[in-house]
Amino acid sequence: MIAASALAAPLIAQAQSLNSAIGLVNSMINVAIGLLIGVAIIAFFWGLIRYLFGQGKAESEKKTNVKMMIWGILAIAVMLSVYGLVRLLQNTFGLQNQSSIAPPNIGEFKVKSGI
Repeated sequence: MIAASALAAPLIAQAQSLNSAIGLVNSMINVAIGLLIGVAIIAFFWGLIRYLFGQGKAESEKKTNVKMMIWGILAIAVMLSVYGLVRLLQNTFGLQNQSSIAPPNIGEFKVKSGI
């Protein structure tokens, strides 16, 4: 997590305003969610393949593969449920991505030169 934030720091510093920084972070989170769902799907199918082709293996290894499939299904269900809940709340309160939210104006910082 620390390495990812260190690698993302130049991208965030390059942002021109608060809105563009928020948009950049939002894009990074969307990519991360997609990757995590992909990893959960791969984990499920990897456990399924190992279970199906492990005919002569020990029962403990079969139980491990079944647990991997169950955790993969649970991870997919939780991530898609949270995504659905967020979309439901967006639609309920009318928070579509059509317009950006303006941050509050907190004043300007002025530096005196020629001291």
